[in-house]
Amino acid sequence: MLYRSILEVKTEGAEETEALISDTLEIEVNEVVFFQEKEGYHIAYASDEKEQEVLIFVPLREEVKKEDFIVVQTDDILSQEEIEHNLLTDCIDCELINSSPAMIDQVPLWELTYKDEANRYTIEYITLKDGEIYEQLRLYRKYSERG
Repeated sequence: MLYRSILEVKTEGAEETEALISDTLEIEVNEVVFFQEKEGYHIAYASDEKEQEVLIFVPLREEVKKEDFIVVQTDDILSQEEIEHNLLTDCIDCELINSSPAMIDQVPLWELTYKDEANRYTIEYITLKDGEIYEQLRLYRKYSERG
């Protein structure tokens, strides 16, 4: 029951965000995902009038205005494929678990979740412009297997 409640929160309001973006920016939204840090965000994959791909970061607040949107042209940033390739090239023994856009302190980022070469669960936030590490969290296991 708790898991279903969490999933509902993640998708709650996505249709409203999609409509808000479409009406405000007059662009087509392809997908909306959720990210939670201090503030929750809907992150929309969209195409503008010139068929250019954009990422739109929309804070989840009571009232959201066009000025609150952070719009990033995907031509100006590293692609998901480039970011994942860079990780797996730098860390050959890493196992990628998840990869998605993120937002921390008003900075658009990419979140990579993976097991590193020492089998640590790692969450890494990468800047979209240059692929530099913005923040990294590593969890150490006390035991390598459950017993």
